[in-house]
Amino acid sequence: MNRIMLAALASCALSFAALAADMPSADPCRMVKAAEVQAEQGNPDAMEALGSAYYSGECAEINFSKAAGWFRKAAEKGSVKSGAALGAMYFNGQGVAQDYSESFRWLRQAAAGGSADAQYALAVMYQKGLGTGKDEKEALSWYAKACDRGSL
Repeated sequence: MNRIMLAALASCALSFAALAADMPSADPCRMVKAAEVQAEQGNPDAMEALGSAYYSGECAEINFSKAAGWFRKAAEKGSVKSGAALGAMYFNGQGVAQDYSESFRWLRQAAAGGSADAQYALAVMYQKGLGTGKDEKEALSWYAKACDRGSL
């Protein structure tokens, strides 16, 4: 699952870079401050960028709880990357209580949105019966989807 979290966070870092391109300063720490304002105004890209900043510790003190909170807000607004990151955080118990059912819920949403890493993680959860019943057929289906998208 660490591979999934790293991939999700790398994607979030790219979102942070894209958000930075819209901001006047190239200073990443100033961009975090600007992202806070945009996130409070409901911008899901800014929410995702803040989640990534709090998770990685880049220009913000590492705070997994705050990272999970921002990823949740962004995922609720449809951010696939944030849903994958939040699902991995629930799987690993980072910033939230470990909860395979919640992990499954968020990963399923991200997988349905096209995240290859979430599709792979969902396949593993089906195969092992984590957060859901064991279902080899469903696991194989999600492994195939993840493979088609380049995850394997």
